[in-house]
Amino acid sequence: MRGKKSTPELIYAVMCAWAITGNVNDTAKKIGIAESTARKIVNEHKNEEEFAKLCEQNRQDFAKKAERIRDKALDKIEKDLNSKKDVPMNHLTALTGMLTDKLSLIEGKPTESVRVDIKLPEGIEEYAG
Repeated sequence: MRGKKSTPELIYAVMCAWAITGNVNDTAKKIGIAESTARKIVNEHKNEEEFAKLCEQNRQDFAKKAERIRDKALDKIEKDLNSKKDVPMNHLTALTGMLTDKLSLIEGKPTESVRVDIKLPEGIEEYAG
């Protein structure tokens, strides 16, 4: 697309895809255009009111769908657990982690843990209470 003006249809397609993914690289792949073209379009249009509303609506739609699917999955898992069906531990672990992360994102909480290790100088233990 070097030197060509993006059509309104392409701009709309890119912005709709970006509103869902939030990722320029994924958007470019989905639309079938160069990442640089997608990035240029997103950067030029992401602050326009029309697309800000579109992004918010897509986020709300996704949240509703995710909640519905999550609730169905939880109901099925609960049913399976109550029926003494053998639910693989790796499925439960994965589901628990994913739901925890998604709920944290929705609530605006961080989704990663930061570990800090501090190595104290030798001999300092004698001063500890």
